[in-house]
Amino acid sequence: MGYSQRYVFRQAATALLVVTALSGCASQGVDGVLWRQVAAFKDPFSRSLVNTLEITPVEDLAGGIRDGSLLAGVYWDGEARLDSIALEDGGLVIHDLKERTGGLSFDVLLSSGPRDAAADNSAGSKGLYFGPPSVYACSELTIDFEPRPRWGWTDQDCERALTERLAPGGQVVSINEFDG
Repeated sequence: MGYSQRYVFRQAATALLVVTALSGCASQGVDGVLWRQVAAFKDPFSRSLVNTLEITPVEDLAGGIRDGSLLAGVYWDGEARLDSIALEDGGLVIHDLKERTGGLSFDVLLSSGPRDAAADNSAGSKGLYFGPPSVYACSELTIDFEPRPRWGWTDQDCERALTERLAPGGQVVSINEFDG
């Protein structure tokens, strides 16, 4: 391959990389600001889940989730008034706890709250933005105890009573958007 062919090839490869990089994140609908806002709720929850599963006896897990002593987030039993659950600024709500032999599952609503670029000190967070004002994810977390504790997320339909507490204009996304 001659010099001019290598030059054209390099230019084409560079252009392809730039286009791929620019279009990949934009199509997901979750920019860095909203992602970090969600992580502020999901990361403490994930840490508390790991710590809880390491030290809490299986038989005490459901009770500790219900009384709010084990996991980061707010537990809602599905019947109590929602006045005390403030989701307008983001948050994580655990609900619909189901116990079964060898494990349990519950639903989680995870919300970013309104996009707050002014409070985000990361590079690029202050530019023009055309995405949703907030994002939220609804999923079921299933925990199996045998042979050792493990868990997995599955996207779910959102509980309407909870989504009515969110700031208007939010976009629902997969919980998998916030892995990493």
